[in-house]
Amino acid sequence: MLSSVRIAGRRVAVRGAAARSCNAIRAASTWDNVPQGPPQLTVARSKAILGITEAFKADSFKEKINLGVGAYRDDQGKPYVLPSVRTAEDQVIAAKLNKEYAGITGVPEFTKAAAVLAYGEGSDALDRLVITQSISGTGALRIGGAFFARFFPSKKIYIPTPSWANHAAVFKDCGMEVEKYRYYNKDTIGLDFEGMVADIKAAPKGSLFLLHACAHNPTGVDPTPEQWKEISDAVKAGEHFAFFDMAYQGFASGDTNKDAFPVRHFIEQGHNVALAQSFAKNMGLYGERVGAFSIVCENADEKKRVDSQVKILVRPLYSNPPVHGARIASQILNDPALNKQWLGEVKGMADRIIEMRALLKKNLEDLGSKHDWSHITSQIGMFAYTGLTPEQMDKLAKEHSVYATKDGRISVAGITTGNVKRLAEAIHASLNAARIRANKRHLVRNTLQAADLSETSRSVSQSASLPAELVELILLLSHRLSCPDIPLEQRQLLESTEQWALLQTYTPRIGELIASHLHNQALGLARILSPTSNPSFLHRQIPKIVPLVTEMQKRLLLQKLEIEQRRIGLVTKTTTLLGLYQMAITFTIHILEQNKHGAISRNAKTKSEYLVLSAKKEAAEAKILVGKAEKMVYTEDVKDALGNYERELRNGRERLKERRKMLERELWAYGIGREDDTKQRTMKEIARVYGEMVRELEEVRRDVKRLGGRSISTLIFSTDVSRRRQQQQRLRQDRPQHRFDIEAKHNHKVRRMSISQFNTSLSILKTARKQRPEMPSFLSKLPMFKKYGRVDLVTDDDFLTCLEMQSFNGAVAVQKTPNGKPTKPEEMGEILWDATEEEHFTKDDWFLTLIDMELTNLEAEFGEWKRKINEFDSKIQESQARYTKLEMELGE
Repeated sequence: MLSSVRIAGRRVAVRGAAARSCNAIRAASTWDNVPQGPPQLTVARSKAILGITEAFKADSFKEKINLGVGAYRDDQGKPYVLPSVRTAEDQVIAAKLNKEYAGITGVPEFTKAAAVLAYGEGSDALDRLVITQSISGTGALRIGGAFFARFFPSKKIYIPTPSWANHAAVFKDCGMEVEKYRYYNKDTIGLDFEGMVADIKAAPKGSLFLLHACAHNPTGVDPTPEQWKEISDAVKAGEHFAFFDMAYQGFASGDTNKDAFPVRHFIEQGHNVALAQSFAKNMGLYGERVGAFSIVCENADEKKRVDSQVKILVRPLYSNPPVHGARIASQILNDPALNKQWLGEVKGMADRIIEMRALLKKNLEDLGSKHDWSHITSQIGMFAYTGLTPEQMDKLAKEHSVYATKDGRISVAGITTGNVKRLAEAIHASLNAARIRANKRHLVRNTLQAADLSETSRSVSQSASLPAELVELILLLSHRLSCPDIPLEQRQLLESTEQWALLQTYTPRIGELIASHLHNQALGLARILSPTSNPSFLHRQIPKIVPLVTEMQKRLLLQKLEIEQRRIGLVTKTTTLLGLYQMAITFTIHILEQNKHGAISRNAKTKSEYLVLSAKKEAAEAKILVGKAEKMVYTEDVKDALGNYERELRNGRERLKERRKMLERELWAYGIGREDDTKQRTMKEIARVYGEMVRELEEVRRDVKRLGGRSISTLIFSTDVSRRRQQQQRLRQDRPQHRFDIEAKHNHKVRRMSISQFNTSLSILKTARKQRPEMPSFLSKLPMFKKYGRVDLVTDDDFLTCLEMQSFNGAVAVQKTPNGKPTKPEEMGEILWDATEEEHFTKDDWFLTLIDMELTNLEAEFGEWKRKINEFDSKIQESQARYTKLEMELGE
């Protein structure tokens, strides 16, 4: 029947497993590959903090004590809301403020007041610090860690040993490497100041240190003001950066200014620090998550840049902080009456903590405890390090219903006047039990190891003592068997040890030892150490000592022989060890000799040279790639084109030089630019010629009026447009060959000018006449006018074409022969301008004076070409040099 039930049960189990397997196949989870978190962050830490609360709630004992959670309790052990916080919250609610988002940096009134609270009113750091509201102290640490991970030169942060458990997790999650420096001395249960300063000095230059500003968590051990000054000097000497965590300002000593001394002293000494603030403890705003992160900058420009980066960090984290708790804190900090009330309440909480420390110490001493409990009162803040071991803390929880973390940290806020005496009794009893248990352990261990085997048990083993591992197992079993309910995980751990597997083998031997020797000898030794009032007990036990001593002497002789054998073996091993030591010394001497002759330095030099050559190789490969690209661009055709262009530029430069020289010779031949009497004679001649021209003009006008135009052929610019356009095109094509003959009648010299020069002169005249009606007087004042003369044209068509090109309004009168044909060029009449001004003048009055202007233009043009040619020459030289270098590198 029983087997049938078992078979049916197996079938049901198999079908259930198959069904679960099918379901798993049909609905595979997306998160199957998510690994289990490490125990120090999940199970162990949860049990250490939150698990304490759960165990406390599950305990039905009425006088149980919870010293685990870090939250303030009143003297009745109840959660406490500060009256000032109640009032401030009522005022915030009565104000009926909106629920809009705060800025990225939070409520401005709160952050400003928080900075004043931390750094002090009137501090010069207030004008150059960046501050943002955070999600309590943890959020401030997270913002600071992210900022330092992104911008601090070192990606390593030093935290004290021990420190708040979440410190390492926060900074590691930011991508920083966490190192530790000495802080707590277990032997003295106090500050390891020498070790702390030594580690700060030994850290690399420019390191980042996390410092607890006050009420160190979890030890409650704080440096004195004088020690803080030495710490500041050590930080400054190493050019380190201090990141303060100040979660208990005012809660430690009851004075907010006193608790902020380390931060303010660092600022006074020229440090630019960072600070994480929390208002969970000192205002009781645990669930409101009110905090601030600030960093002191060097100047306003640095402040602006840091502020922008802090906002960039906050935006993807939580975008905007909550406003309700910040408004409550802001109301308390900014309202003078509420602020005064709050400071008194904070001092009251701190004073109660200090009083509970003193009461605990007094009760322990009243119980007769010989332990030094001075560290209870020398520590400060909410937490105290008792120095109790994890086993003792377990004993407190299981036997006395006192719940705290296993590292010996207790929350002093959980102590009340009603439970402090029972807590002291529990601690005292736990210490006594631990001391008695240690003495028993020592006695049983020594007794078992010294116990002799009886005559009936010699066949089991010739050894008189058990292995040390089995002795520990016996002690463990005796302790566990006294427990009514062994935890499952501990039983599994016990059964998985190697000693448990050997237990059955040694069971007969253990039984014989316990039956034949443990009762008599262990009890006898105990009675010898502590004799009773029964004298016959000693008489019964003393005769047994003689054969025991004889047997022990025999065994001692055997042990001596065994010791001699082992000593010989030890000498052999020592000889071998000395040989190895000699080899190590020889090798060390060889290394030192190499170091003496510079082998190590040469090796380092070779490595550095190798790195340099590697870098050069990379640079050469890059240049080769650039050279290949340039080689693809600078083909032979391109090189030929560039060469032709260079030759063309050089030829153009030579032509410009020749043209300039020719023009200079022509101008010099006509006296332009001279300062001798030739210029004076020319000016006098101008007046005479001008008068003659005016008279001739009047005569021509009278003749035109009298004859009605029959003897004069008037040529209008608009006639025969197609012919003039053809001539204009011909002039543009053959411009260098067409020149005008310019005859200066006053000195009988012939000058020649190109059409381009003449056109330029006409355009200048047109512009000048439009700007200044008084043309002759205006032209005479220009410094460039050196010489005046008269103009005779080769043909009337040439002149008409020039005038059409300049779009002048005027007429040209050309003298005709009797048969109607134009006269020869040298017999042509003068050019007349039909102007509306009172003063009439011919082109002779201004034409020659514009030659200097043309020369100036040519000089400017020549200079521009010269500059372009020089630039092109330099570019060609650079290209040739670069190409040559690349060819050499390619060859290498």
